[in-house]
Amino acid sequence: MVDKQTIMKRISMIERCLLVLEKTKEKELKVYINDFREQLASERALQIAIEACIDIGTHIISARKFRRPTDYADVFMILHEENVLSSEITEKLTKMARFRNRLVHAYLSLDQEVVFSIINENLDDFRMFLSEIALLFAT
Repeated sequence: MVDKQTIMKRISMIERCLLVLEKTKEKELKVYINDFREQLASERALQIAIEACIDIGTHIISARKFRRPTDYADVFMILHEENVLSSEITEKLTKMARFRNRLVHAYLSLDQEVVFSIINENLDDFRMFLSEIALLFAT
């Protein structure tokens, strides 16, 4: 059985991370590129938001006894296969899961323009994910 409190804690964390990232959106690229502290805060907020989405997905997968994911991106594929997520959000969150790996493992070569672009263009992906997850509790 899906534990609503487990999901809600992670939703709250995603929302907190989005607040931090929205502040980054207010900055110009040049300012962001030259502010290492801002980069660190933004990268960490992005990583945590992605991790929380993955955690929500793995909790649902475990609770509903869906097949075991092969990697983080597969979490969202499974949720799509089981009609929890739309194909649109599945594609977006699969890319986010792969980007999470770059945040964690390729931090020395991370292109800050790419990070800034994701922050400016993809935060609604998290909101769409949360909307689709909310439908689980509406029924």
